[in-house]
Amino acid sequence: MDRFKCLEAFIKIVETGSISHAARALDLSKSTISERLAQLERMVGEPLIARSTRKVSSTAAGRRVYSEFRKTAAHLRTLEGAVGSDRPASEPLRIASTLDVGAIEVAQALAEYCVQNEGADLSLSIGNDLVDPLDRGFDMAIHFRRIVHAKLKVEEVAVVECGLYASPAYLQKRGRPRSPVELRDHSCLGYMFQPSVHDWIPSRWDFSGAGGPQTVDVRLKARFNSGIAMRHFAVAGLGLAILPKARVRSEIARGALERVLPEQSPPSLTLFAIYPRAYVSNRQIQHLVRFLRTQLAETM
Repeated sequence: MDRFKCLEAFIKIVETGSISHAARALDLSKSTISERLAQLERMVGEPLIARSTRKVSSTAAGRRVYSEFRKTAAHLRTLEGAVGSDRPASEPLRIASTLDVGAIEVAQALAEYCVQNEGADLSLSIGNDLVDPLDRGFDMAIHFRRIVHAKLKVEEVAVVECGLYASPAYLQKRGRPRSPVELRDHSCLGYMFQPSVHDWIPSRWDFSGAGGPQTVDVRLKARFNSGIAMRHFAVAGLGLAILPKARVRSEIARGALERVLPEQSPPSLTLFAIYPRAYVSNRQIQHLVRFLRTQLAETM
């Protein structure tokens, strides 16, 4: 538990008169402010805020805490902005990512971050759904889709080049397509459509090349929520798949997959780090973003 953040949330509730106003002032969600208040109350051992349908007010214990610590909190906030360091002090960080990138590249990068920053304290939650840090209480989310929100900062940390791949066995059996339009007659492998994840149609493939952009609607033989699983199906000769180039290096080297339509490029993927704008001046967050940008450039 970050005691300073909990104390800051409580003081802001008292000064603004409501949890909603405190959330807006700190650029956080109401649920995050409420959870920090609850943590502080558990630490103190009694309620600090009395809630009603119209307003909140301090309890006797709350008034004591506010009186004793409001100047301390303001002083700490001033010190946080004034004292610089190349190696920021470690606070607990909650990070969320999606299955594909979080289980491999992001996990590897964060492990190296902890190796190089011995005092790092972080947790990594990996799931299928995109996470809005404001709604779920995370300090940062790392995934391939940009979340647009006035209170969120979105930074690119990696660009992932992709290609179209198939196994030699599949190409020998079904033939090698010579243009994107010929993909209509092939078995293709793609992603499941998940409204919370995709704002594009998984069976509609885009390519760019010398002849200009082309879009083709393909027939998906199988659908996945994991590119790792899709790669296994492609190696088994079950269809063509659009995959990150970095993910198929070993398969290319041992002849398990071949590049198809090398003169045509599917769109690249952009990996984003997303965090509350309140953290724009947070040295630890900025240090981590810079580290991810450098580390992921070597692996993706």
